[in-house]
Amino acid sequence: MKKSPEQIKMEPVIEVRGLKKSFNGEAILNGVDLKLMKGENLVIIGKSGSGKSVLIKCLVRLIEPEEGSMKVLDQDITKLEGRNLNEYRRNVGFLFQGGALYDSMTVRQNLMFPLKRSVKKMNKEEMEERVHEMLKNVKLEDAIDKWPGELSGGMKNRIALARTLVLQPRIIFYDEPTSGLDALTSKEISNLIVEMQENHQVSSVIITHDISCVKITSNRINILKEGTIVDEGTYEEMSNREDPWINAFFK
Repeated sequence: MKKSPEQIKMEPVIEVRGLKKSFNGEAILNGVDLKLMKGENLVIIGKSGSGKSVLIKCLVRLIEPEEGSMKVLDQDITKLEGRNLNEYRRNVGFLFQGGALYDSMTVRQNLMFPLKRSVKKMNKEEMEERVHEMLKNVKLEDAIDKWPGELSGGMKNRIALARTLVLQPRIIFYDEPTSGLDALTSKEISNLIVEMQENHQVSSVIITHDISCVKITSNRINILKEGTIVDEGTYEEMSNREDPWINAFFK
């Protein structure tokens, strides 16, 4: 079961202020202010093209904002470069839409890859142990030697989550984690996100159009409209808003 508001520590792990980003002269982010608390699942919803994916890509420095501040895990990440930026990225995980597994690698190799690149102090036996542990978390130990092409969409998402968890991040960014999945598999992935919050004390930012995923995973919801956060609250609060534009998301 996901954490109640009382169980969330009022200690911010992300603080964004005045974030702006434009493409070809069109403002996508137009002064975003956002906070993520320790141990919280924050869901961001908004229409397609409202800047949701751009926002989280800014937070992992895949996209550089034009203005604003981003403080993550007590660091001003806009100033991080080289080794310091790589160290920061080891503390955050990014689950891309569709999983983005390497098709030329088995499941085992997909999970070993970030360990070999980022963790210098682990020997092969310790890496193997970590891989098995992460696959056990997502209930896919038997898939360890399969190729991505042999996996269903839901299995790929689970493996992608295991790969994200293998570096034991403190924050995870989810970009449409249930996209393209049937209702049952979508529910399984949503419940798995909550399990990761509970079992690994992970704080998460989740972007989704799937309202069932929002209901299952969210401790708090932010509404992104025309490049700014226009409202926030719990699922119960947001689904009972009188504003017809906001209420339409929850029908």
